Amino acid sequence: MNPTEPEILQQPSFEALDTLLDVSPGAILIVLDGFIVRANAHALELLGFDDPAQLIGLPAVSFLDPFEAQRMCELVDRLPQNERLLRRCRVNCACGPLELEIACGRLLFLGKPALIVAAHDLTEQVRDARRLAALAQLTSAVSHASAPDEVFHSALQALRVGADCDRSAILLKDAQGEMQFVAWDDLSDAYRQRVHAHSPWLVDEDARPLLVSDAADDADLAPFRALFEQEGIAALGFIPIKHRGKLIGKFAMYYRRKHSFGDEEVQLAMTVAGHVALAIERQRAERELKQLNNELESRVRARTSELEQANRELASFSYSVSHDLRAPLRSLNGFAHVLIEDYADKLDATGRQHLDRILSATVRIDQLTVDLLRLADINRSIAHNEDVDLSALCESILARYAESEPDRMLHGLIQPRLHVVGDRGLLTVMMENLLGNAWKYSAGKPVTEIRLSRTIHEKVSIYCVSDNGAGFDMRYAGKLFKPFERLHGADYQGSGIGLAIVERIVHRFKGRIWADSKPNEGARFYFTLWEEGDAVSAPRQWRDSPPGPFSATP
Repeated sequence: MNPTEPEILQQPSFEALDTLLDVSPGAILIVLDGFIVRANAHALELLGFDDPAQLIGLPAVSFLDPFEAQRMCELVDRLPQNERLLRRCRVNCACGPLELEIACGRLLFLGKPALIVAAHDLTEQVRDARRLAALAQLTSAVSHASAPDEVFHSALQALRVGADCDRSAILLKDAQGEMQFVAWDDLSDAYRQRVHAHSPWLVDEDARPLLVSDAADDADLAPFRALFEQEGIAALGFIPIKHRGKLIGKFAMYYRRKHSFGDEEVQLAMTVAGHVALAIERQRAERELKQLNNELESRVRARTSELEQANRELASFSYSVSHDLRAPLRSLNGFAHVLIEDYADKLDATGRQHLDRILSATVRIDQLTVDLLRLADINRSIAHNEDVDLSALCESILARYAESEPDRMLHGLIQPRLHVVGDRGLLTVMMENLLGNAWKYSAGKPVTEIRLSRTIHEKVSIYCVSDNGAGFDMRYAGKLFKPFERLHGADYQGSGIGLAIVERIVHRFKGRIWADSKPNEGARFYFTLWEEGDAVSAPRQWRDSPPGPFSATP
C-alpha cells in the first residue's frame, strides 16, 4: 500500500527531502529547533555561501535584525499545523541586504516538529519601485520648487535609493569655478573643507562618471586615503552635473564597504544629475526673467512718465494754439472787416483785393489751427467703444451734404446693416472725412456717385468708400495720409489734414487703410478695423488688385 501525500510530507526520508530541495526552483531551508539543518543550492547562492557546511547550524534568525527576528519567532510560534506564514522582510547576508518574501510551513523532521522555509528574492523589484518613486519625487520637486535647495534634498534621496549609496553630496561651481558643497548628508566639516575644491576631471568638457570600487586601492586618490578611512569611505563615485555640455557641478556617492557599480545605478545617477541641472538652469532662467521683467517694468514706468509729460506738453501746446494764436487771428480778421465796412469807399480795387486776401488767409490759418487741434486730440481722446451702425451713420452724413448743395445730383449706395465696434464720435469724424473727400472731389461730375461696401478677404472685413471723382495718380499715394500733403493743389479747398485724421482713427481701432485710384476715374479707400498687422499699407496683392469698388457682400 502506497503512503499518502500527507504522510510523505510529515515524515520524509532524507533522500526524498534532498531530492525535493534540489529540484526546487527557489531557495528552501529546513529549520529544526531554530537552527538551519538543510539548505538547497539556491538558498546557498541567495545568502552568499559557497559550502553548505557554512550555513548548516546557524540560527535561522541570524540574518534578521533583532526586532524582525523577535516578530518572526512570535508569528511562527502561533502558526497552526496546516497553515503557512507569508511575510516580507529584509535580511542581511554576505552580499548585502536583501528584500525577501518568505513562506513558512510546518513538517516533521527526524520525528520532530520543524519548519520548511521558502524564500523569493524581491530585492530588484523593491529597488526598482523605490527608484521610480524617488525619481517621481525628484521630478515633482524640479517642477514645483521655488529654489534649487528644495530640489537638492530629493536628489540626494534619489541617489541613496537608486545607487544604493550610504551617503551622498552635491557640489556646484561657484563664481570662481571652484566646487562647493551645497547639499550633503552625514559628512564631517573636516572632510568637506578638505575636498570641496577638488575636481576629479582635468578637462571639464571630458567629464564622465568616475567610479572607485575600492578607495584604498586607487592611486589617484592616495592623498585622500587617510581622510577616507577617518570618514568611513571604502568606495565612492563622482557623477558630473552638466547643462548644455558645460560642467556646473558633480554628485558624490559614498559607500562604507567596497562596491561594484552596476550600469543601472550609474544610469540612474546620470538621470538625477540631469534633473538637478534642469532645476538649476530653470531657476537661473527664472531669475533672469524676473530681472528682465523688473527692468521692463522700470522702462515702462519711465516711458509712461515721459508719455504723460508729452501729453501735458501737448495739452499746453493745444491750449496755447487755441487761445494765444487764434486770438490775434480773430483780431486781425475783425479789423479787416472794419476796414471793409468803414473804409471801403476810400479803397481802390487793389486795396480791396489785398483786404480780401488778408481775410482769406486768416480764415485759412484758423481752419488749419482747428484741424491741427483735432489731429492732436485723436490720440489723447478716450475711446468708448460700442456697436455702431456704420450704414446709418454714413447715410446721415451724405444726407447733410446733399442738403448743403441741393443743386447737385447724388447717387449714394450704402450697403445696409454694416455694424462695427468703435467709438461713435471717432467713427463719425473718420467717415465725415472719407465721405467729405468723395463729395468734394466729385463736384465736377454731372452725377456724384458715392458708395460704401464691404468685402470679406480671409475672414477679414474690408470696408470701401468709393467715388467717381477726380481720382489721383498712385505714384503720389505715399503722401495721402501725411498732414498738409495735398495732391490736387488749389483746385479744391482743404487743409490736407483730413486723411491724416482718418489714418490715426483707423490705427486707434487696430486697423489698416490704403487707397487705389486713377486720374479722373474716381478713388477707392479701403480700411479694416480691429486687425493686428501692418497698419501703414495693404498687402501687395490688395494694392495691385484690390477688391472691386462696388462688389458688396450682404
